Amino acid sequence: MTNGADDFSVIPAAAGQPRTEPTRFLTRAESGQKTSGRFDARARSVPLWLRSIHAGLSAAALFVIHGSIRDIHLIDPELTDRAGVTVDTLTAIGRVLEANGFDGLLLYDPLDGLRLIPLSQRLGPERIAQQFADSLGAAVESVDCADYANLDRVCDWVTRARQPRSETDARLALVLDHTSQRSDSTRPGGDLQRVMLASLKAANQSHEPGRSFFHAGYRQSSLKHPVFWLVDKTSDLPPWMSVGDSVRQVAIPLPDLDARWRLANALVAAQPDAAGNPDQAKQLVERLVAATEGLTLKGMMEIVQFARAAGGLGQGVEEAARTYRLGVSENPWQGEALRERIAAGEAILERRVKGQTRAVRRALDLVKRSALGLTGAHQARPGGAPRGVMVMAGPTGVGKTELAKALAELVFGDERAMIRFDMSEFSQEGSDSRLIGAPPGYVGHGAGGELVNAVKRRPFTVVLFDEMEKAHPRVFDKFLQILSDGRLTSGTGETVSFAETMIVFTSNVGAAEAAAVGLLGDDSEESIAAYEDLVREAMDRFFRLPRSQGGLGRPELRGRIGDNIVVFRPISGAIARELAERFIDNALTRVAVECGLPVWITDEANAKAVAAMTAPEHLSAGGRGIALALEPVLVNPLARAIFAASPSAGGLTVLDIARTEDGGYDVVLG
Repeated sequence: MTNGADDFSVIPAAAGQPRTEPTRFLTRAESGQKTSGRFDARARSVPLWLRSIHAGLSAAALFVIHGSIRDIHLIDPELTDRAGVTVDTLTAIGRVLEANGFDGLLLYDPLDGLRLIPLSQRLGPERIAQQFADSLGAAVESVDCADYANLDRVCDWVTRARQPRSETDARLALVLDHTSQRSDSTRPGGDLQRVMLASLKAANQSHEPGRSFFHAGYRQSSLKHPVFWLVDKTSDLPPWMSVGDSVRQVAIPLPDLDARWRLANALVAAQPDAAGNPDQAKQLVERLVAATEGLTLKGMMEIVQFARAAGGLGQGVEEAARTYRLGVSENPWQGEALRERIAAGEAILERRVKGQTRAVRRALDLVKRSALGLTGAHQARPGGAPRGVMVMAGPTGVGKTELAKALAELVFGDERAMIRFDMSEFSQEGSDSRLIGAPPGYVGHGAGGELVNAVKRRPFTVVLFDEMEKAHPRVFDKFLQILSDGRLTSGTGETVSFAETMIVFTSNVGAAEAAAVGLLGDDSEESIAAYEDLVREAMDRFFRLPRSQGGLGRPELRGRIGDNIVVFRPISGAIARELAERFIDNALTRVAVECGLPVWITDEANAKAVAAMTAPEHLSAGGRGIALALEPVLVNPLARAIFAASPSAGGLTVLDIARTEDGGYDVVLG
């Protein structure tokens, strides 16, 4: 029971656990807690959102509480000296109401109906229940029964409850919880809308004596009646519920650094890892605070439990935080199997990507760094950025996408562990919403975005953004957030972590300039070095120059990428011939498998096919151009010959390849 306008104190939960069933609050008298503490709106130990409620009670009658309403909160000024300092949202609101002279709290939720929770001993539970029952025309014994799950009774109480006329009348407040989960929360009509209208009408009524039905009496000005709506986000209620001088929106944010630090001190102090070792305890606190950035206080407590179950807080803080964020206990980035594959990585990658030794080695260095957790090693502690990021730059058809697939197979054991986005599909205004999902009020809201849904389903993956320069500039805002924070918030408000992904961009920037100065077909070391320098300079200009000059105008994104630009050399010379022979072998093998017909090719015919496939007009498109040239040079004439000759199952041999008068090709079979 309070005896002053500013008295405020907190009854902590037992042993650091949140009060999950706040069916009744202990008064300070019942708990034996001293009442010398006073509510100080400037006190660091009182969260800002609670201070906002305290200040708003004298001016507002309807409160929309949104945000982290399911989290726990620290409100004890003696946090660092005592355990058991966390309370849930409803308990915290009850403490503020008690400090302002309210006797009870009416709690409604769709599952349990309407309940009466006493806040003080000023009148006693019986008197509070009796007045509540009288206002509903019910018997006092039935005030908690399931009959009052009907929202019509809640609406009746809001509109009929009378003002306390004497010190013997109870002062009550109403809290409506779990209304976000009702599908009709924003739909016109229905019992929930009637309660909204009733509470809004009551909030906007005059509060002259004799007309308001709540009056605390402990302040010089009258306290208007408080109705609290607990919602996940403000869009769960109609827009008109947030309009008016008597309405207050109060956001409960994620805990800041100070709150996480204070809870970490209390949690670490109770762990055997830190017993008798202040230095180790301080390090554990720092690690726990760093690993839980962006998480709730309830999440911090869960992480500590995970770490203890895994062998101790000192051994697994970061791993427990990763498990909590992703919901996946296995970590493909750790283990001997990955180390063995990376040790043989160069040979594995070069079997799939021909003629790109420098690019393969550079990419493999980045993978090794990522596997060891050394990305961002300049920082004192690991951040939340992706495991690795690289830009694969070079002309088309040189193996950039193929190397990304090979990296996915190398790290995660399956090339399908790669999510590919063609940025030419995201060149229009508003296309960025496809990545994260449509905002509220737009078609598709609630379905999520293509990118966030894919990473949520498979948090360990290679994310490939192909031909990044074709994306709309607004898409690069999402790239910046991913590379900086390692997370992205979907259109539904869900945060998805990219901390275990490898981000790969591909780009053709600089290829046209290299072709213009004749560097694409020269195999000399001097030309290759000049080509790589030209591509890097072109990438720098692309990020730095404004859009009016053909650039992106986002130098900060270039800073996030750093030196992780892997330049692919053009396909020419011996590498082009090797690819052509490989494609020819694949085609002949395909004929044998699909048609059951063995096919051989003579050295002379093979040399002619290779020469035709590696002509300059085909090399301009790299390996893709060589592959496309295989069809007119060999596949099409071979198919015609097979149908015309009806060969026996013994097989056939391609003796020669000849040009036709119309510029095509024919094969001579034997």
